[in-house]
Amino acid sequence: MEKIKSTDPEIVYVAKKRAEKALERFRAEAVFGVSDPELLTILSDVLSYWKDSSRPAIASYCCEAVGGKPEIADDAGLIFVFAAAATSIHDDIIDKSLKNHFRWTVLGLFGLEKALLVGDLLLVKAWSMLQECVRNYDKPLRVADIIEAYGLISVQICEAEFLEMSCRKRLDIDLSVRERILWNINADFEACAKTGAILGDGSDEEVLALSSVGRRLGFLLGLKDEVADSLNIQGNLSHRLLFESVPLPIVYAAKSSGLAQTELQSIIQKESIDPLEIAEIVKLCIDTGAFSYVYELAKRNANEAIEMLKKVPRNPATSNLELIVENAFRVIEKLCLEYSS
Repeated sequence: MEKIKSTDPEIVYVAKKRAEKALERFRAEAVFGVSDPELLTILSDVLSYWKDSSRPAIASYCCEAVGGKPEIADDAGLIFVFAAAATSIHDDIIDKSLKNHFRWTVLGLFGLEKALLVGDLLLVKAWSMLQECVRNYDKPLRVADIIEAYGLISVQICEAEFLEMSCRKRLDIDLSVRERILWNINADFEACAKTGAILGDGSDEEVLALSSVGRRLGFLLGLKDEVADSLNIQGNLSHRLLFESVPLPIVYAAKSSGLAQTELQSIIQKESIDPLEIAEIVKLCIDTGAFSYVYELAKRNANEAIEMLKKVPRNPATSNLELIVENAFRVIEKLCLEYSS
């Protein structure tokens, strides 16, 4: 098995290579049974941008880390690719995002009703792949564990999304609430890791350890997005403040200073936010040490994930999981330290 080198491009490349088969099947299964020309056009648009290699790679590495054959976990990774693609479309509907990551969303191109139906279709296909995943697995109790993990994680993600809606234009949300939302919003990474470890026939301790690694990796990825949004790296901070939850660093900045809270509150209550106001928000986050706070939060969770990996046999797959965690942290570290006060 290939060993990832400790450079960011290599980590991304090897993860993509590991996920290739799952993504090939995603492209085939997404359109399987579909005959309507417009629906096929919309699905083709989804397939053109949705190339999520992280979830199937995590499932595969966790399976191999405990001694299983990585290809066993391909179907498992596919479940979470479908579910994540569906959730992304539904999120755009909730957030009224006509554009995202510098591209038009399904909502922006095809409208609300069609975007909703396509998201629903992809969720149904995720459940179908779950059946495929467990069909030939001959351990009924462990099959039940996989199904239960997927169901519980789905509930946690839904509750996080539901709670996040109550955070729109609000700076008075407790930091622990915002952290809990981020803890659950990417909880499917825990399900990816747990499913892979179960399919690899890992022990209860190994499954628990890898599940914890997956949860913390999802949390790190959520923190990365919060920092990137707060710095307006993709130019979407104005839209987020108008239609979505207030990013964690901005909530921290508001709680650190009465003056900062007053100024931030006056900005986010507006019907439109101009570039000068966006620049002022970034400055307030820097001045109040908001990015230092996120950095320490990320560092603690990355260290906890690395400690959890010590409970799993040391092998190339485990090493690669460790490097994936470290890479996720390094991205946050680079952003936060550059803008820390």
